[in-house]
Amino acid sequence: MDATAAHSSSQGPAGASKPSTEYPGTALIVGAGTVVGRQTALALLHHGCTKFILTDSSATRLDYTSLSLKSQVERLGVYTTILLLPGDLREHAFVDHVFAEITRRFGRVDYAINCLDVHAPHPSTGTTTGKTTGAGASFQGVTVMNGLVGAKGSNASVGDSSDIGNGEFDLASSAAKGEGSKAGWTAAAEGLKALWEVTRREIGMMSRQQVRLRQGYEARKQRGAIVNLVVGRQDSPIDGSVEDTIANFTRQDSKDHSVEMLRINAVLTGPLVDPDMPVDVRGQTGSTGRGIGGRLGTVDEVVDLVLFLCAEKSSFVHGTVFGMK
Repeated sequence: MDATAAHSSSQGPAGASKPSTEYPGTALIVGAGTVVGRQTALALLHHGCTKFILTDSSATRLDYTSLSLKSQVERLGVYTTILLLPGDLREHAFVDHVFAEITRRFGRVDYAINCLDVHAPHPSTGTTTGKTTGAGASFQGVTVMNGLVGAKGSNASVGDSSDIGNGEFDLASSAAKGEGSKAGWTAAAEGLKALWEVTRREIGMMSRQQVRLRQGYEARKQRGAIVNLVVGRQDSPIDGSVEDTIANFTRQDSKDHSVEMLRINAVLTGPLVDPDMPVDVRGQTGSTGRGIGGRLGTVDEVVDLVLFLCAEKSSFVHGTVFGMK
């Protein structure tokens, strides 16, 4: 476990332009070192968010995201607080550390964006075809998990998906191991547990915090918004199962917690145009499958939707899964 934390504040130059204040709260970005995670952080900054908790399994990628943010901070002339927490979210102790630090330094989370690049090991080679964030999932795990939720009591006292214990989850996700590519399904089951644990903690923190009131949005108030963002291949059964699983528990979590003024939604996308991708292949579908309109989506197109789902403007959007493929 890498529990290293970096906490920094930055002040831009006097007289610089100021961003709008569409997002005045605190943002937690899981997988902040991925391209989508980094661009989400930058977009939030440009729209007025100045408090960030950034976590990723790669300290190097996380540092790059931090440097990108600080560069924009200097240009915009704003005061920001950024907490960097590199580590593996599959480790329970690290998850404890992350939320203890959030509680101690910020006291709340207003926007939680779980950016997941869930490329599973290829069935024939066992190699990983993309960056990982320590979070993925498997369809079988959530199917059995929902059964466990229903088995906790009568229909009048069914428990929430976020109330399941670690032991129950291990039983539920064990069905995913050993089917198809053993390594792929095992990694998927472990990743699903990591995502489920993080989401459970996000829900727990948000449900206890005060509603953030904003002038002009009195009828659209919310305690917090969670977006599960998944980037997967279009030709992988495991990746497809990951997406189905995340879609299912996103809907269930939203159903369980919307009454607490929490909004939980998901965005599922295929391969995206990476800023580092050669210009001559942008707009092509390649071997990864056919994209919408015969082209690959861009990171900016996905980030625009994520920001909309975090804001009060989407106040009546609950438990919705957006497919961008």
